[in-house]
Amino acid sequence: MGKRQKEWARKERVRLIELLGGVCVDCGATDRLEFDHREPRTWVNKHHDPSSRMSKIRAEIARGIIELRCPDCNKRKGKPKGTPRPPGPDVDAPF
Repeated sequence: MGKRQKEWARKERVRLIELLGGVCVDCGATDRLEFDHREPRTWVNKHHDPSSRMSKIRAEIARGIIELRCPDCNKRKGKPKGTPRPPGPDVDAPF
């Protein structure tokens, strides 16, 4: 991936965080925010470059299934027990 794509992805990530309010929905933290999927995602980060990931996140924000959480709150929330795994090889990769 080229330098321009990486720079676009970095700026898009910042823009999307601002679009979502820029704070953790649980504790109000503003540092190291992560995109938390309210529904299990069907794609794996490691199979997509940063530019492609940000495009997928943007589409999921439009669907209303993304929230911002700090790493601690995201870890506490975790994946509910009994959550079915999506079909196919694109599962359980960290973002």
